[in-house]
Amino acid sequence: MHRAKIVHGDIKADNVLVAYDMEGNYVAKLADFGSSILLDSVSSSRPARYYGTQITNAPETQNQSQTPIPLNMLARCDVYSLGILFLHIFAGELPENWTVKDETVMESGIAYIEEKVPEDFRTALVKSCRHLLPYDQERRCSDLAIVKDILAQNEHCEYSDTEMR
Repeated sequence: MHRAKIVHGDIKADNVLVAYDMEGNYVAKLADFGSSILLDSVSSSRPARYYGTQITNAPETQNQSQTPIPLNMLARCDVYSLGILFLHIFAGELPENWTVKDETVMESGIAYIEEKVPEDFRTALVKSCRHLLPYDQERRCSDLAIVKDILAQNEHCEYSDTEMR
């Protein structure tokens, strides 16, 4: 989506559909594009606003009326929400300390992973969260191929190339 200049705008567990493909593998698909932003339609006279769901949104979405999110940073809001989604999936819940909008979220999530996630997937998930969840949007991953590569290096994480698009 990001390569096609589309920002989803509301990545969360409720907007992920999981089904089987023709080979019987799980495939996750994003749904609900009602908050999406077509970056080609955004201009300086008509700035974009990232709506989404407050508890899963990136910290910078909180003060958009005073500090608009730069066009080149909007996709990083999706990246942050994806990090929250990873934590939500592995924990089976979304604790309040992961929905606050401060610098503690990434370290709190990583502490959970290090304590609760099975060892064979722990390192890949911690590395992924370090790219997805920095509080500072400038430090957040700008290309999800980085996270895809981290996950692909983990022998217990199997997925096809099309599933990460």
